[in-house]
Amino acid sequence: MRARLPFALLLCLGLLAAFAGCSDEPLPDISIKLPPETQTGAGTMGFKIGDRIYLPKKGNLFIERLESDIISINTGNGDEDWGMRVGADSISGPGTFAIDTFVVGSNLFGTPAGFFARTNDNCSFYTAAQQYTGTLVITRYDTAARIISGRFSFQANGGPGCGLVQVTDGRFDFKF
Repeated sequence: MRARLPFALLLCLGLLAAFAGCSDEPLPDISIKLPPETQTGAGTMGFKIGDRIYLPKKGNLFIERLESDIISINTGNGDEDWGMRVGADSISGPGTFAIDTFVVGSNLFGTPAGFFARTNDNCSFYTAAQQYTGTLVITRYDTAARIISGRFSFQANGGPGCGLVQVTDGRFDFKF
């Protein structure tokens, strides 16, 4: 003769097993994907920090040609309270460029070329010469068609209380 557990006990054990290991951390939204790496002026950008994918709010992606060879790509998402900038100097066409600091005229000497900010915790992360740097790869820089495309990654320091961020898998493709 087999011993039988009461139904209520089985139900409680089943619920306990189902909820074991749950945490307060939200699971990443797997429906959000980085845009493909295109070179058509598609108007796309995206990057990752850890497992989280960041995409700009539609219409919030622009490039500044600050001087003849200094490029700054700026974006953000006000709904998610973040902003970022990536840029480099000495750009005259496709190639690989350092993301560290660059000169932007007399009043902004040494402006960080990699920047990420979260307003929800007041943390701002900056690249700096030598220690916190990255790479910007321009795959298409077509001044006639006015298209710029490429990839980027960088490490930035947020200082005390904020730590470091590692921006990875960055990609962009848009008209300027």
